[in-house]
Amino acid sequence: MHAVIDACFALPEQYHVAAAQIAAVLVRGDALLLARGDRMVRNAREARVSIQHCVAAPFLWGKAGVEEFAQARVMSDAAVAFRTLVRVELDASLPMGAATVIVRTHPGDTCEATVVHARGSLAHPLSDAELDAKVYASASGSMPATDIEHSLAMLWRLQNLATIQPLMALVAGRDTAESP
Repeated sequence: MHAVIDACFALPEQYHVAAAQIAAVLVRGDALLLARGDRMVRNAREARVSIQHCVAAPFLWGKAGVEEFAQARVMSDAAVAFRTLVRVELDASLPMGAATVIVRTHPGDTCEATVVHARGSLAHPLSDAELDAKVYASASGSMPATDIEHSLAMLWRLQNLATIQPLMALVAGRDTAESP
């Protein structure tokens, strides 16, 4: 799904195409992507593994984070309608994990982006700052900011910890004697 999302972020940057201009979207990918991700969406859990919703989020909201995959956004009229514009197609020439997204606009123009190595992959890793931001975004709804900071500090020195028990206690919401 990450290659699909990255391609959808690339299209507005390269072609200045907006959600309102889009008449149809074709996503091409390998057999595993299609088998796992070509699905109807009935809830937030299904949206996280839906090609259709992974296309909708970047175009509709300019983001594809926790909020864009929450129930309210997933079942919004805009998301439900946009997902109907998305078709998928097997492209055996693409390596596993890659995707091509082709957008056709209402005037009939087409634009295309292919992502072979998604952000966060070994070939295109996230920076330390991006990893920190991802942890903050993911944990902010369930942990206080100070606990997130302490968790990150421990994670960045994980190889030097005598035990991971303080980290596990912290992420489980229990007090810990270990300080970062």
